[in-house]
Amino acid sequence: MGVNELSHDGTPARLTIRAWHGVVFAGLLAAAVAAPSIRNEFVADDQWVVANRQVLEHPPSVGAVLKEPYWPASFGGVMWRPAVISSFAIDYQVSTSPHWFHAMNVVWAAIATALFALLACELAGPVVGLIAGLLFAVHPVHVEAVANVVGRAELMAAAGYAVALVCANRAERDAKYLLGVMLGAALAITAKEIAVTLPAAVLLVYVGRGSGLRPAWRPALAAAGAIAAYFIVHAFVGIRTFYAGGLAVGLEHLGVFERTWAMVRLSPRHRDRTGLGRHYDLAHQQRPLPDRIPDRRAYALSGVLRRRVCAGLSGNVDPLGSAALHTGGCGRRRRGAAHHRSYTNLA
Repeated sequence: MGVNELSHDGTPARLTIRAWHGVVFAGLLAAAVAAPSIRNEFVADDQWVVANRQVLEHPPSVGAVLKEPYWPASFGGVMWRPAVISSFAIDYQVSTSPHWFHAMNVVWAAIATALFALLACELAGPVVGLIAGLLFAVHPVHVEAVANVVGRAELMAAAGYAVALVCANRAERDAKYLLGVMLGAALAITAKEIAVTLPAAVLLVYVGRGSGLRPAWRPALAAAGAIAAYFIVHAFVGIRTFYAGGLAVGLEHLGVFERTWAMVRLSPRHRDRTGLGRHYDLAHQQRPLPDRIPDRRAYALSGVLRRRVCAGLSGNVDPLGSAALHTGGCGRRRRGAAHHRSYTNLA
């Protein structure tokens, strides 16, 4: 597609925007925006998933890495994301510096952005694709996925997702692209479980471009086949993907609806509306906990979440499992063991 402008001699000239412009410019902009995160250390969940994982730093075998759960045994040993875990193990063979891990996240962010820009170019043309790619590159919703090393799960899943959709869009013209759909789906699902939505996304792409559902069944089936293969292999690996109770202490024995209600109780808007916020800030004063179990579980979860985030910021964890907070860290210094018990002994 071309855009009119004046040449040096005053005659109309034509500036041609091609698909590769959108791909390259969007990818470079994403890398530039994400580059400051390279200065980060291991933060938040990086401390548990990436840092000090011996099987990643010194892998005994390729098979051991592929069978390693995403969360270590101390966090339940759940979720199987071999693509992400393998990438961490490869990074460790290059450097143990967290800056290297963050640099690789920047690369994955650029790749994912470039691929989605390519998809937009194919669906809506080079100009729209360029604009969409540039907006995607600078969208603030991507900050957490890039700034935390563990966010690579989202980045790799997004890259695989985009590869699968681009290939699905081309598969109607050339059946060889069905292999690309399967490979992209395999990368996405082995990076993060959200990729189970990929077959539905393939159908939406075909409907959105006006082709209807009839030609969409083959690429959708190719994506579904790769995802089904993941779950079949996953059953033999024996790692739980969906962990009843989550990772938070105090929620292990609650049902689905009770866990959902406990999370609702953590909502700032809900706390403000119900007055729970008056009891929430236990760092300043002790207040009695509500008697109802969901409320008590919500307090337990809030304490665990706060400790996990703060431990990632401070890098120090005390023997009680709570973050050793210092000046300039995640809040005021705790007021002793009694305060720790107010967060932990709620079961």
